[in-house]
Amino acid sequence: MNVYRIKSNHPVFSFGDEMRDVPILGTTLSTWQEEVIANTGDHLCDIEHEEEIASDTYCAFPDHIVLSKKAWLRIRRKIISEPASSFRVALASGTFNQRYVLGSDPSSPTPTDIVYRAGETDPSLWILPQEIFQNAARLPVPLLTEPVYHIDFSPEFVSSLRNPFDLLWANTALNIARAYPVARLIPKRFRPKPGRLRTHHRTLRLINKRGKGCEIHPTAVIEGCVLGDNVSVGAHAVLRLAHIGSGTIIEDQASVTQSVIGENNFIANKNHVSYSLTYPEVFLIHGPYQFAVFGCEASVFATISCDVRIDKKNIVMPTADGLIDSGQPLLGVAYGHRCKVAAGSIIAPGRIVPNDLVIQPPDHIISRFNDPAS
Repeated sequence: MNVYRIKSNHPVFSFGDEMRDVPILGTTLSTWQEEVIANTGDHLCDIEHEEEIASDTYCAFPDHIVLSKKAWLRIRRKIISEPASSFRVALASGTFNQRYVLGSDPSSPTPTDIVYRAGETDPSLWILPQEIFQNAARLPVPLLTEPVYHIDFSPEFVSSLRNPFDLLWANTALNIARAYPVARLIPKRFRPKPGRLRTHHRTLRLINKRGKGCEIHPTAVIEGCVLGDNVSVGAHAVLRLAHIGSGTIIEDQASVTQSVIGENNFIANKNHVSYSLTYPEVFLIHGPYQFAVFGCEASVFATISCDVRIDKKNIVMPTADGLIDSGQPLLGVAYGHRCKVAAGSIIAPGRIVPNDLVIQPPDHIISRFNDPAS
């Protein structure tokens, strides 16, 4: 079956990346999409407009959609079982999609841009079945309205990518889902209860993958990680459910958890990076950095990267349509390509540091960034 990928001509907000080139688990979005569709023997065809499709029976999605292999398998089975029924894929309400799909409706299904058309009938909403492994962490009550912060994972994932924070959560969801094949083997009565996220470390080690030429100190802890070629991990470093790009250096006592790290990064000693995404050639020192995005060649020195509001409200983030509620109680900072942020800086949650901006030490104070959309 031919599946059509429609060019959207919308780069990533503020960062300016072509949509096809954005990073998804160590590859590009376009390559990821092609591999997902090819996994079922189908062919992905690029078009400029949906009107170019000659057939009246087809499946199509815009180039800013990311979906997992198991999500596409579910969609494919739906098409095969009901070839005469047009439908639009929708996401169920719930803690999983609310966490990883920014802008999703927490109380009703959220339509996506994946459509299957069979003739001229209008597509009905079809909710994608998702097998969800419940997971959560307990956080201090003064920070959040709810004491349990849900970090569920599922092999069926679909999201639309428009800004750097969409990229962050999509990579996080796909990365954490690597643990699902072993997690589903655990009997329900033995599965982690809410607030006991860091369990079953021996099980996580079963999914470790290591590239060629890696230098791993014997005291380093590596659980559920993918390491590219020539990765260096220092003494007493902790890597948990992380995807590490080739050539990256992680120094002594650093911790990288639930994060996707690009190629040739440098994570300085005693740093902490959690639930974050980095492009290639990133330098980070003196974190912690949580729920953050770092563009290509970004350098961040001993910066307080805020990720929560003291008033417990959701984080507001900038988009091409203006400021919107992210729906997230925890969200960090997106650092643009080639930006440099000096030590002692403090950046509020949900902000996007523009590309190429240099923020000097605290004697140079910036109260407001220029609107990236201008």
